[in-house]
Amino acid sequence: GGGGTTRASGGGGGGATPSGAPAPVANPGQAEANSVEPAAGPPADLNMVQLPLAPAAPAVSAPHLWQVAVYGWGGVLTSDRLSVSVPSNVVGPGGADLNVLVMDSGAVPGPADGFALGDMAFAITLNELGAANQVSHSSVPLALEYQLSDAEISAAGGNLDRLKVAAWNNDAWVALPCTASGSAVDCAVPHLSLFALVVAPPPADTLDGPLSNGWFYKQANGFDGAGDAGFSIVDDADAAFWTEFQRLGGVQRLGYPISKRFEYGGLLTQAFQKGALQWQPELNQVVPVNILDDLSARGADIWLDNVRQVPPSGPDAGQVALLDGYPELSDFYAQDPGILTLYGLPLSIKQYGSLVSVRLERGTLQYWTADTPWAPAGTIVTGNAGDLAKDAGLWPVDAVTPER
Repeated sequence: GGGGTTRASGGGGGGATPSGAPAPVANPGQAEANSVEPAAGPPADLNMVQLPLAPAAPAVSAPHLWQVAVYGWGGVLTSDRLSVSVPSNVVGPGGADLNVLVMDSGAVPGPADGFALGDMAFAITLNELGAANQVSHSSVPLALEYQLSDAEISAAGGNLDRLKVAAWNNDAWVALPCTASGSAVDCAVPHLSLFALVVAPPPADTLDGPLSNGWFYKQANGFDGAGDAGFSIVDDADAAFWTEFQRLGGVQRLGYPISKRFEYGGLLTQAFQKGALQWQPELNQVVPVNILDDLSARGADIWLDNVRQVPPSGPDAGQVALLDGYPELSDFYAQDPGILTLYGLPLSIKQYGSLVSVRLERGTLQYWTADTPWAPAGTIVTGNAGDLAKDAGLWPVDAVTPER
C-alpha cells in the first residue's frame, strides 16, 4: 500500500497493534495504534528542524509516519529497524507527539563523493500537544538504535566502523556520535532533523596537514577521517587559536578539533575533543570553557551520571581533597602542572564498577581499577569533555558541521 500514519493514542482499552507497526511504550497505560490518512507533500527544503510531519516521498517507496504521545517521564517508539527513546524531563507537562517519518533514502539529498546512503532515511520531530511549537533540541540527547540491514553491512565490506547515522544540516550529512555492536548502531541525538545511514569510504593514509596560518585535521570529522571534510585551527586577525592550541599542549592535551569557530557566551570559541577554548581579546589569549558547569546549568547532570558515568557535583566541590581516597588519582592530579588551567578543580568523584570517575570544572578524569578490553588496571586518562558537550547538544550544529 501507500504511505500512512500509525498513531498510538493514550488512554482507553488496548487494541491489537497492526503487523509491522512499532510498539511504542511512552507510558505504562497507553493503548491502541490506529492507521489514519497521510498528510500532504513535503516542502522543497529538508534542512535541519524544518521538516513536515508526514510528507510523501518523491521517489521509490511511500513514507510512513510513526507517531506516539510522550510525557515528562519519557517514552520509546520502536519498529523493526528503529528505536527512538525520549529521556525524562525533555517534554513539558502537557506532553508532545514524537514523530518518526520513515522514507526511502532515494528521496533525500545524496552524500559527498565517495560516500553512500543506506536503505532508508527518517525524520524525527517533537511537537508539543495542543500547540504549534516544535522542539528543535533538548537539554539532553534522545537515544536512537538503528538496526543495520545485510545490504548496508555488505556495502561497508563488513566494517561496522564505516557505518554512521548522520543528520542533514544545510548541505552536508553530519555524523552522530554512535557505537556499532552486532547488527545495530546506537547513537545520541542532540538535535532533531532528517537522518540517514551513511556508508563512509576507508579513510586516507594522511588525515591532517599544514595550512599557511595553522593546521587542518580530519580525525574528528565524524567519519573517522574519511572524505575531505574536517576542521582547521588557525591564527588570523580575530584570534590566535593555532598559537594558543600549541601553547596549551596541542592534540596531546586537548585532542583533535570537533568544531569550527563559533560564538558562545559572547566570545569566539572553538571546541576540541577534551575541551573548548575561548578567545579573550583583553588578555590576547584563550581561556578554557567550564564545560561541566555549563552542562549542569543546562540540566544534563542526570544524563551525565546515568549514561556517561560522570557524577553530579557534590557538597565538597572544588576541594582537591576529594581525591584523597584514591592515592593514584591524587598523585596524577598533583603532578600535572597544567591540569588546573585546562580542566579545573575536582567537583565530585564516584565509582562505577571498575571505573572511578572524577568530575572537574572543565573536564573529567577516568581511573580504571581493573583490567578491561580498552585499558589495563591503573590507567588514568582525561575524558573527552568537549565530545560530551557535543553529544549533549551544547555546541551549535552549524559549528560542528565539518568544513569542506
